[in-house]
Amino acid sequence: MRLHRLISLLAFASPFTVPPHLKAAEPAKPFEGQTLRVLSYYDTNSQAISSRLSQFEEMTGASVNFRMIYGDEIYGPLSQDTALPHGYDAVTIDQPFIARLSSQLLPFDQWPIANKEAAFDLPDFIPQALRDTEYQGVSYGIPINANVYVYTYRMDLFSNSVERNDFRALYGYELRPARNAQEFLDIARFFNRPPHLYGFAPSTEYSEGTTVEAIWLFNMFDINLLDFDDYQALRVDQVESAFKYYLELIKLSPPKSGDWHNRDKVNYYSRGRIAQMMSWPSFMDKFESPVFSLVAGRNRYTASPRGIQGTRSAISGTWSLGICKDSENVALAAAFAEWWTSEKLAKIFVRKGMNPGKVSLLRNEALLYEKPWLNGIIQSFDESVSRPKAINYEHFSQIISDHFTAVIHEDLTPREAAKALKKALLSLELK
Repeated sequence: MRLHRLISLLAFASPFTVPPHLKAAEPAKPFEGQTLRVLSYYDTNSQAISSRLSQFEEMTGASVNFRMIYGDEIYGPLSQDTALPHGYDAVTIDQPFIARLSSQLLPFDQWPIANKEAAFDLPDFIPQALRDTEYQGVSYGIPINANVYVYTYRMDLFSNSVERNDFRALYGYELRPARNAQEFLDIARFFNRPPHLYGFAPSTEYSEGTTVEAIWLFNMFDINLLDFDDYQALRVDQVESAFKYYLELIKLSPPKSGDWHNRDKVNYYSRGRIAQMMSWPSFMDKFESPVFSLVAGRNRYTASPRGIQGTRSAISGTWSLGICKDSENVALAAAFAEWWTSEKLAKIFVRKGMNPGKVSLLRNEALLYEKPWLNGIIQSFDESVSRPKAINYEHFSQIISDHFTAVIHEDLTPREAAKALKKALLSLELK
């Protein structure tokens, strides 16, 4: 009994207990007492980061003031003022606004990290995602959300033997993900069976989304709006054909889709009412959710159809984390960026909706099993182009959306809109 009691006492006693006055001082944390202020776009990625900030604070000794706001609140004022809100150390930035904010951002090569290639594992990033952080050959951040327009379709319909035989008999080729504009239209017509199924879901509500949709459309017709030094060569007949084509797609879409944004597309697709469309990866969690979607497990994701002459049509929209040039906490901001993009954290955030910019994560078998669209992100980036990198990009975007939606809402005929678009682009001085 005495032996048993002794063993019990020893089990609860710590052999390492020392008097408080003899304890060694804990090593100081590298950023003890500093406060990092971050301005971020409100999305699932930023929400996931905000839920883990205590981990970074514990590791560094710093506190983080992480403010999430919607895109218009960040970029809306930029049409009148180029200044970022004062007092922030780091900011998340959508690709086309890198140019406008470049004068206020610290170039990536000046970030105070000795070996950036190793610290951020730069060779593992999708090359296009890294290019999306650049303006005039200088990088101003690190990719945190690799966004790209992905061709989304119902594999259960495309693989059905009856559907395949019927399609081959009607169009003379195999039913497959569309490779060009004509095949995309053929598939939309074939699967258009209202009111239960429609061949397409458009983006028609005036927004940056309609700019992206229009650029995607024009690329499928080999219309290059990204080379703003050559708008004189823009062919009105090509633009008119593209507009007419999109009106045909709208006829193959659900009724009252003339003011649709992403939320409408997501809802209709998840209810099993859409055969194919273009979408962003951040919505694909919902497509594959057994709780939210009626078509979970029945979808596939791949690169967008190419133009007639092989033009890439998918649009990349990488979000970056940049450091403000006037920050007094540059080293802390760089450490935060390194933490945000670390592999260990990224594996957690992918499961919460982040689109990783690193190839190793996109090809990770365990993640692919859970998130089947990750491979589609790689394929789409390989086939993607960026929106123009111009200081006054928002004027370009406004012109594109104005004329695109004017056709959709029948304010202008396709011919009138094509002529007006060329005239407006020629008067625009992108810089």
